[in-house]
Amino acid sequence: AVQAFARQQTASVDQELKQEEKKGRDTLRAKHKADLGATTRKQKGTQSALEKKREEVATKINNIYKAAQDSVKKKLDDLETQSMKRFDEGNAKATKDFEDNVNREIDAFKDDRYSGWFGWARRAKDWVLGMDDLPEVKAIFDRTRAVFVSTIDKLVADISADNKRVIQECKDELAKARKDIKVFVDKLQPGLKEIGKQAAGEMNAKLNELDGFINRKQEELQNKLKDKQQAAIKAIDEKIEKMKEAMAGAPAKLGKLLLLAAKKFFTWALEKFGYSLAEIE
Repeated sequence: AVQAFARQQTASVDQELKQEEKKGRDTLRAKHKADLGATTRKQKGTQSALEKKREEVATKINNIYKAAQDSVKKKLDDLETQSMKRFDEGNAKATKDFEDNVNREIDAFKDDRYSGWFGWARRAKDWVLGMDDLPEVKAIFDRTRAVFVSTIDKLVADISADNKRVIQECKDELAKARKDIKVFVDKLQPGLKEIGKQAAGEMNAKLNELDGFINRKQEELQNKLKDKQQAAIKAIDEKIEKMKEAMAGAPAKLGKLLLLAAKKFFTWALEKFGYSLAEIE
Protein backbone atom coordinates (compact mmCIF):
# COMPACT_ATOMS: atom_id res chain seq x y z
CA ALA A 1 0.00 0.00 0.00
CA VAL A 2 2.85 2.33 0.88
CA GLN A 3 4.60 1.54 -2.39
CA ALA A 4 1.34 2.04 -4.33
CA PHE A 5 0.82 5.36 -2.58
CA ALA A 6 4.40 6.38 -3.37
CA ARG A 7 3.96 5.48 -7.02
CA GLN A 8 0.71 7.44 -7.14
CA GLN A 9 2.34 10.49 -5.57
CA THR A 10 5.30 10.20 -7.91
CA ALA A 11 2.99 10.06 -10.93
CA SER A 12 1.03 13.02 -9.60
CA VAL A 13 4.20 15.04 -9.09
CA ASP A 14 5.43 14.11 -12.57
CA GLN A 15 2.10 15.18 -14.02
CA GLU A 16 2.23 18.46 -12.18
CA LEU A 17 5.82 19.01 -13.26
CA LYS A 18 4.88 18.34 -16.87
CA GLN A 19 1.96 20.75 -16.63
CA GLU A 20 4.16 23.38 -15.04
CA GLU A 21 6.82 22.76 -17.66
CA LYS A 22 4.26 23.05 -20.45
CA LYS A 23 2.83 26.15 -18.88
CA GLY A 24 6.32 27.59 -18.59
CA ARG A 25 7.06 26.75 -22.19
CA ASP A 26 3.78 28.31 -23.31
CA THR A 27 4.48 31.38 -21.23
CA LEU A 28 7.99 31.60 -22.60
CA ARG A 29 6.70 31.03 -26.13
CA ALA A 30 4.05 33.72 -25.69
CA LYS A 31 6.62 36.12 -24.27
CA HIS A 32 8.99 35.37 -27.13
CA LYS A 33 6.21 35.89 -29.65
CA ALA A 34 5.22 39.15 -27.99
CA ASP A 35 8.82 40.34 -27.93
CA LEU A 36 9.22 39.34 -31.58
CA GLY A 37 6.04 41.18 -32.52
CA ALA A 38 7.17 44.26 -30.69
CA THR A 39 10.54 44.11 -32.42
CA THR A 40 8.85 43.67 -35.80
CA ARG A 41 6.56 46.61 -35.13
CA LYS A 42 9.49 48.67 -34.05
CA GLN A 43 11.41 47.69 -37.19
CA LYS A 44 8.40 48.48 -39.35
CA GLY A 45 7.99 51.81 -37.57
CA THR A 46 11.66 52.59 -38.07
CA GLN A 47 11.50 51.50 -41.70
CA SER A 48 8.33 53.53 -42.27
CA ALA A 49 9.93 56.64 -40.77
CA LEU A 50 13.03 56.13 -42.93
CA GLU A 51 10.94 55.65 -46.06
CA LYS A 52 9.04 58.81 -45.24
CA LYS A 53 12.26 60.77 -44.88
CA ARG A 54 13.54 59.34 -48.16
CA GLU A 55 10.31 60.36 -49.86
CA GLU A 56 10.65 63.84 -48.40
CA VAL A 57 14.19 64.06 -49.78
CA ALA A 58 13.10 63.02 -53.28
CA THR A 59 10.13 65.42 -53.14
CA LYS A 60 12.34 68.33 -52.07
CA ILE A 61 14.78 67.75 -54.94
CA ASN A 62 11.94 67.31 -57.44
CA ASN A 63 10.35 70.57 -56.23
CA ILE A 64 13.59 72.45 -56.90
CA TYR A 65 13.59 71.14 -60.46
CA LYS A 66 9.85 71.76 -60.93
CA ALA A 67 10.15 75.39 -59.81
CA ALA A 68 12.97 75.98 -62.30
CA GLN A 69 11.06 74.21 -65.08
CA ASP A 70 7.85 76.20 -64.54
CA SER A 71 9.73 79.50 -64.39
CA VAL A 72 11.79 78.78 -67.51
CA LYS A 73 8.85 77.63 -69.63
CA LYS A 74 6.77 80.64 -68.64
CA LYS A 75 9.61 83.00 -69.50
CA LEU A 76 10.11 81.33 -72.89
CA ASP A 77 6.38 81.37 -73.71
CA ASP A 78 6.14 85.05 -72.76
CA LEU A 79 9.33 85.77 -74.69
CA GLU A 80 7.96 84.32 -77.94
CA THR A 81 4.64 86.17 -77.61
CA GLN A 82 6.31 89.48 -76.78
CA SER A 83 9.00 89.11 -79.47
CA MET A 84 6.50 88.46 -82.27
CA LYS A 85 4.20 91.26 -81.07
CA ARG A 86 7.11 93.66 -80.78
CA PHE A 87 8.26 92.89 -84.32
CA ASP A 88 4.76 93.23 -85.79
CA GLU A 89 4.25 96.59 -84.08
CA GLY A 90 7.69 97.82 -85.17
CA ASN A 91 7.15 96.60 -88.73
CA ALA A 92 3.74 98.31 -88.91
CA LYS A 93 5.28 101.62 -87.79
CA ALA A 94 8.22 101.28 -90.18
CA THR A 95 5.86 100.52 -93.07
CA LYS A 96 3.71 103.56 -92.29
CA ASP A 97 6.81 105.76 -92.02
CA PHE A 98 7.97 104.41 -95.38
CA GLU A 99 4.66 105.24 -97.07
CA ASP A 100 4.51 108.69 -95.47
CA ASN A 101 8.10 109.47 -96.50
CA VAL A 102 7.55 108.30 -100.08
CA ASN A 103 4.33 110.27 -100.46
CA ARG A 104 5.87 113.38 -98.94
CA GLU A 105 8.95 113.24 -101.15
CA ILE A 106 6.96 112.41 -104.29
CA ASP A 107 4.57 115.29 -103.60
CA ALA A 108 7.51 117.64 -103.06
CA PHE A 109 9.09 116.39 -106.30
CA LYS A 110 5.84 116.94 -108.22
CA ASP A 111 5.41 120.45 -106.81
CA ASP A 112 8.88 121.35 -108.00
CA ARG A 113 8.57 119.51 -111.34
CA TYR A 114 5.23 120.98 -112.31
CA SER A 115 6.07 124.54 -111.32
CA GLY A 116 7.17 127.26 -113.75
CA TRP A 117 6.13 128.07 -117.31
CA PHE A 118 6.49 124.53 -118.66
CA GLY A 119 5.11 122.72 -115.63
CA TRP A 120 1.87 121.92 -117.47
CA ALA A 121 3.87 120.31 -120.29
CA ARG A 122 5.82 118.10 -117.92
CA ARG A 123 2.57 117.11 -116.18
CA ALA A 124 1.07 116.09 -119.53
CA LYS A 125 4.19 114.16 -120.42
CA ASP A 126 4.11 112.27 -117.11
CA TRP A 127 0.43 111.49 -117.64
CA VAL A 128 1.23 109.88 -120.98
CA LEU A 129 4.63 108.33 -120.36
CA GLY A 130 4.48 107.95 -116.59
CA MET A 131 6.98 109.07 -114.00
CA ASP A 132 7.92 105.72 -112.44
CA ASP A 133 11.13 105.53 -114.49
CA LEU A 134 12.33 109.04 -113.69
CA PRO A 135 15.74 109.02 -111.92
CA GLU A 136 14.42 111.28 -109.15
CA VAL A 137 11.53 108.88 -108.45
CA LYS A 138 13.84 105.86 -108.41
CA ALA A 139 16.14 107.71 -106.01
CA ILE A 140 13.21 108.40 -103.67
CA PHE A 141 12.22 104.74 -103.59
CA ASP A 142 15.82 103.56 -103.14
CA ARG A 143 16.42 106.00 -100.32
CA THR A 144 13.20 105.29 -98.41
CA ARG A 145 13.62 101.54 -98.94
CA ALA A 146 17.14 101.69 -97.46
CA VAL A 147 15.76 103.52 -94.41
CA PHE A 148 13.04 100.88 -94.00
CA VAL A 149 15.49 97.98 -94.29
CA SER A 150 17.84 99.63 -91.80
CA THR A 151 14.94 100.14 -89.38
CA ILE A 152 13.84 96.50 -89.66
CA ASP A 153 17.42 95.26 -89.25
CA LYS A 154 17.83 97.33 -86.08
CA LEU A 155 14.45 96.12 -84.79
CA VAL A 156 15.49 92.50 -85.23
CA ALA A 157 18.88 93.16 -83.63
CA ASP A 158 17.27 94.84 -80.58
CA ILE A 159 14.73 92.04 -80.13
CA SER A 160 17.45 89.40 -80.52
CA ALA A 161 19.59 91.13 -77.88
CA ASP A 162 16.69 91.20 -75.41
CA ASN A 163 15.88 87.57 -76.22
CA LYS A 164 19.47 86.60 -75.55
CA ARG A 165 19.28 88.29 -72.14
CA VAL A 166 16.14 86.36 -71.20
CA ILE A 167 17.68 83.11 -72.48
CA GLN A 168 20.67 83.73 -70.21
CA GLU A 169 18.31 84.31 -67.28
CA CYS A 170 16.74 80.90 -67.99
CA LYS A 171 20.16 79.25 -68.04
CA ASP A 172 21.07 81.00 -64.79
CA GLU A 173 17.94 79.52 -63.21
CA LEU A 174 19.06 76.03 -64.22
CA ALA A 175 22.51 76.66 -62.75
CA LYS A 176 20.91 77.85 -59.51
CA ALA A 177 18.67 74.75 -59.39
CA ARG A 178 21.72 72.50 -59.79
CA LYS A 179 23.53 74.37 -57.01
CA ASP A 180 20.52 74.23 -54.67
CA ILE A 181 20.16 70.48 -55.22
CA LYS A 182 23.87 69.89 -54.51
CA VAL A 183 23.78 71.97 -51.33
CA PHE A 184 20.69 70.10 -50.13
CA VAL A 185 22.21 66.67 -50.82
CA ASP A 186 25.53 67.56 -49.17
CA LYS A 187 23.68 68.41 -45.93
CA LEU A 188 21.77 65.10 -45.77
CA GLN A 189 22.43 62.51 -43.07
CA PRO A 190 24.42 59.42 -44.11
CA GLY A 191 21.30 57.23 -44.22
CA LEU A 192 19.61 59.62 -46.67
CA LYS A 193 22.56 60.75 -48.74
CA GLU A 194 22.37 57.81 -51.16
CA ILE A 195 18.72 58.40 -52.03
CA GLY A 196 19.55 62.11 -52.31
CA LYS A 197 22.33 61.44 -54.80
CA GLN A 198 20.08 59.18 -56.83
CA ALA A 199 17.27 61.77 -56.98
CA ALA A 200 19.80 64.51 -57.75
CA GLY A 201 21.15 62.48 -60.67
CA GLU A 202 17.67 62.11 -62.13
CA MET A 203 16.85 65.80 -61.71
CA ASN A 204 20.20 66.90 -63.17
CA ALA A 205 19.46 64.78 -66.24
CA LYS A 206 16.10 66.55 -66.56
CA LEU A 207 17.80 69.91 -66.12
CA ASN A 208 20.15 69.03 -68.98
CA GLU A 209 17.11 68.22 -71.14
CA LEU A 210 15.59 71.56 -70.18
CA ASP A 211 18.84 73.27 -71.14
CA GLY A 212 18.59 71.68 -74.59
CA PHE A 213 14.99 72.88 -74.83
CA ILE A 214 16.14 76.44 -74.08
CA ASN A 215 18.75 76.26 -76.86
CA ARG A 216 16.19 74.97 -79.37
CA LYS A 217 13.72 77.69 -78.37
CA GLN A 218 16.36 80.36 -78.87
CA GLU A 219 17.15 79.05 -82.35
CA GLU A 220 13.44 78.79 -83.16
CA LEU A 221 12.81 82.40 -82.13
CA GLN A 222 15.77 83.59 -84.18
CA ASN A 223 14.49 81.75 -87.26
CA LYS A 224 11.00 83.20 -86.81
CA LEU A 225 12.41 86.71 -86.57
CA LYS A 226 14.51 86.11 -89.68
CA ASP A 227 11.46 84.88 -91.61
CA LYS A 228 9.44 87.91 -90.50
CA GLN A 229 12.31 90.21 -91.46
CA GLN A 230 12.50 88.76 -94.97
CA ALA A 231 8.71 88.85 -95.33
CA ALA A 232 8.62 92.51 -94.28
CA ILE A 233 11.25 93.50 -96.87
CA LYS A 234 9.47 91.49 -99.55
CA ALA A 235 6.19 93.23 -98.69
CA ILE A 236 7.87 96.64 -99.06
CA ASP A 237 9.29 95.66 -102.45
CA GLU A 238 5.82 94.61 -103.57
CA LYS A 239 4.40 97.88 -102.26
CA ILE A 240 7.04 99.81 -104.22
CA GLU A 241 6.05 98.01 -107.42
CA LYS A 242 2.38 98.85 -106.85
CA MET A 243 3.23 102.47 -106.16
CA LYS A 244 5.28 102.59 -109.37
CA GLU A 245 2.41 101.04 -111.28
CA ALA A 246 0.18 103.84 -110.03
CA MET A 247 2.70 106.32 -111.49
CA ALA A 248 2.77 104.61 -114.90
CA GLY A 249 1.49 106.41 -117.99
CA ALA A 250 -2.10 106.19 -119.18
CA PRO A 251 -1.36 103.88 -122.15
CA ALA A 252 0.46 101.45 -119.87
CA LYS A 253 -2.45 101.42 -117.44
CA LEU A 254 -4.90 100.97 -120.31
CA GLY A 255 -2.80 98.12 -121.69
CA LYS A 256 -2.90 96.32 -118.35
CA LEU A 257 -6.65 96.80 -118.13
CA LEU A 258 -7.09 95.38 -121.63
CA LEU A 259 -4.79 92.47 -120.82
CA LEU A 260 -6.76 91.71 -117.66
CA ALA A 261 -10.05 91.86 -119.57
CA ALA A 262 -8.66 89.53 -122.26
CA LYS A 263 -7.49 87.06 -119.62
CA LYS A 264 -10.92 87.03 -117.99
CA PHE A 265 -12.62 86.48 -121.35
CA PHE A 266 -10.20 83.68 -122.25
CA THR A 267 -10.78 82.02 -118.87
CA TRP A 268 -14.55 82.27 -119.38
CA ALA A 269 -14.31 80.77 -122.88
CA LEU A 270 -12.19 77.84 -121.66
CA GLU A 271 -14.69 77.08 -118.89
CA LYS A 272 -17.47 76.97 -121.48
CA PHE A 273 -15.61 74.16 -123.23
CA GLY A 274 -14.86 72.34 -119.97
CA TYR A 275 -11.24 73.43 -119.56
CA SER A 276 -9.41 75.60 -117.07
CA LEU A 277 -6.61 78.12 -117.46
CA ALA A 278 -4.42 76.03 -115.15
CA GLU A 279 -4.68 73.04 -117.51
CA ILE A 280 -3.63 75.14 -120.47
CA GLU A 281 -0.69 76.65 -118.59
